Amino acid sequence: MAMDLRELLRTQCTNVLARERDIAKINLQMVDEVTNPRLKSMFSDRTSPIDKEISNLETVVDQLGGETKPQNAGFLLKVEELFGVGINEAAELSVKTMMAAHRAFVDAKPPQYVIDAHDALEEERLVHLNIADYTGLIVLAKQLGENDIAALLQWNIDSESSLRTKLEMELPQVLADLSNQGKMAA
Repeated sequence: MAMDLRELLRTQCTNVLARERDIAKINLQMVDEVTNPRLKSMFSDRTSPIDKEISNLETVVDQLGGETKPQNAGFLLKVEELFGVGINEAAELSVKTMMAAHRAFVDAKPPQYVIDAHDALEEERLVHLNIADYTGLIVLAKQLGENDIAALLQWNIDSESSLRTKLEMELPQVLADLSNQGKMAA
């Protein structure tokens, strides 16, 4: 059977759920890793909203009749073929890839203020990615008459938008603080 729009919504929500779970794991590492107090606070404050976003997505996927594991089977099968990992392990590959890229950056031994700046910019990128995803999912859910699902996704986009606002307010000062640390270290 060909994929319909409801199946597309379920598939996309399941994939966003997998990414949100990855972000939650990375966020916990960032709380421990960063040294800038403002940035540490931002990562700490993100933990509870991420958990709620994940819970909302699990409810959405369940209501759509899906499993709460990534549904991009073609991608997962290709990962299994290329990297020799099974479907279950492939679900963890994206977080491992993000963590490996971050580790490679850290292993290059930049000063801690550069690592903190990198993490701040990466957080901003992920927030914008999530907002873009949730915007499209809400529109599709509403078109399909899935208003309860749209409401859950709206909570998630509101959470991400709140974080974006906080980032817009805090990021200039965080980066200024980090820049000053760099000048002092030079």
